[in-house]
Amino acid sequence: MDILGGPDPSSISQVSSTKGAITLPWPKSDRVRLITKLGTGCYSAKLLSDSAVAPFETQPLISAGAFRENVRFRNEVGTKSYFHKAITSSQGSQSEHTSVSAKGSAGCTFANISGTGAYNKSVMENNDDIMASIQATIRTGVIYFDQPRLSLDAIADVRRSRKDPSYFSRKYGDYYVASLRLGADAGLLASVSTKQRSEKESLEVKAKLHVLWWDIEKDYNEEQHSQEAWSSFRITAFETLGGTNVQNGASQEQPATVALSYIQQVSDLEKNVRNKMRALDLKENKTLNREEVQKVCESGLVAEVTLLPCTQIRDYTATLLERD
Repeated sequence: MDILGGPDPSSISQVSSTKGAITLPWPKSDRVRLITKLGTGCYSAKLLSDSAVAPFETQPLISAGAFRENVRFRNEVGTKSYFHKAITSSQGSQSEHTSVSAKGSAGCTFANISGTGAYNKSVMENNDDIMASIQATIRTGVIYFDQPRLSLDAIADVRRSRKDPSYFSRKYGDYYVASLRLGADAGLLASVSTKQRSEKESLEVKAKLHVLWWDIEKDYNEEQHSQEAWSSFRITAFETLGGTNVQNGASQEQPATVALSYIQQVSDLEKNVRNKMRALDLKENKTLNREEVQKVCESGLVAEVTLLPCTQIRDYTATLLERD
C-alpha cells in the first residue's frame, strides 16, 4: 500500500489478509512519546481499534545483534514528492483537500493521531462550502533492517507454533515495523461557509477567498486586508517535520498570518527536510545504532512506517521448516 502513489482502495484488514505490506503515517502520542519503534511487533487486527498503542503492545522479537549490525539508511530512489493545490465551491468536495499520505489508512487510530491523519479528519468534518488548500509531501530515504534476525526466545516460540499455529502471533503479533520512511508533509486549508448569507454577501465572500488566497500563495507577502475580510475564514493546517498543527481555526492569530506561515512551510518543506538529514549525517548505506535511530525518530523526519508480515523474516521460515 504505497500512499504516495495515491490512495489504495484496499482497507488495512484486506491488505493484512493477503499478507501485503502496510504503510501508515508516523504518529507520536500527545506527550511526544514514541508509540512504536523499528522492529516492534504489531497485531494488525488491532490497527482499527480505538487504541493507537494496543497494536504494538507485543513482546520484543528482533535480536539485539540485528540492531547493532543490520540497521541501515538508503536514499529514496528518485526523490518522491507531491504538490497539490485546489479551490472548490461545492459541498461534498472535502476529498479534494485531504492529504494523500493518510488516505489509505483512514479509520486507523494509530494513523489518525499523526499530523496528516488529524488534518484529514478535520477536513472531512468541515462542512463549509468554499475551500482552498495547498499541500506538499516529500519522501527522501528509508531506515531499514538489512537482514532482520529473530531473538533466541522468538525462535523458540516459532518452534512451539508447529503444534499451536497461533502461539507466535499471540506474543509477537503478525506484523512488525520493518522500516521507517523519511520525509515530511505539510498542508493548509482555508474554508468559509456562505449558507447564512444573502446571495450578494455569498458572492462577495467567495470572491474575497479566491483573490486573497491566490495573492498570498503567489507573492508570499502579507497584504493589508482588513480583519473583517478574513473574519469568515477558518484555517486548518499542519506540518509534520516540526509537529505543528492548527485544527479548525482556533488560532489566536489573524487567519491571514497563519495562512502565510504555513504556505511558507509548504514552500520550504524539501529544503528543511534536507537540512535536517545533513544535521543527522544520514548518508547512503550508513549503518545506524539504536541511539541514532532514536534521534531520527525524535527529529520529526520519520513520515511513515512500513509493516511487513513476521512470516517474511528468514529465521521464521527456516525455523518452521527445520527438521526435529
